Amino acid sequence: MRKGIFITGIISPIIYVLYVIIGGVLWKGYSQVKQPISDLSASGAPNLGMVNNFGMLSQIFGLIFAIGAFIYLKKLKIKSLNISMLLLIAEGIVSISYSFFPEDMKGATLTFKGIMHFVVTGLIVPIVILMPLFAGIAFKKFNEYKRFSTYSIITSIVIFISGILSVVVMANDFPFFGVVERINIGALQLWILLFAIKLLNMKTEN
Repeated sequence: MRKGIFITGIISPIIYVLYVIIGGVLWKGYSQVKQPISDLSASGAPNLGMVNNFGMLSQIFGLIFAIGAFIYLKKLKIKSLNISMLLLIAEGIVSISYSFFPEDMKGATLTFKGIMHFVVTGLIVPIVILMPLFAGIAFKKFNEYKRFSTYSIITSIVIFISGILSVVVMANDFPFFGVVERINIGALQLWILLFAIKLLNMKTEN
């Protein structure tokens, strides 16, 4: 049962990567270098229904993993780890709300859903920065997880810096916003994947 739940933490990032790749391939003229990932699920985007299904599936698996990880790790009674897992749950819930508030296409009239898309993004940014940071602080307590602790803290820094860079790139309309955003989101998805693998191999009481 425990392993089944933690496997969802591996499945979720894999589906997300498929969502980005398949959505980009099906949209003729879409640029993975220039365009944000959210364009794939924006109002009026090609193949919106199918692409959204991939995104929603990834988010649901992610939320299942987050709840399972919290329940499993709270027995360790480490405050910073509990905070990290609660942030992981929050990230899962907020991510699902993206499906209900698609981005408006560039140049289109701003809608309520488009505004809410920005609000959701504003909520999720501090969550994804702090989540690996608190996990990194928590895992410092375990000698066998010190490398993962360092990696988690580095991930938090990468997400923070790439997040700032994405704002700068967007504000100046540089033609590589997609690259910067994929570094940002890719760092998070990779961390979730490796964290799930760590939990699968963790030796604690069942």
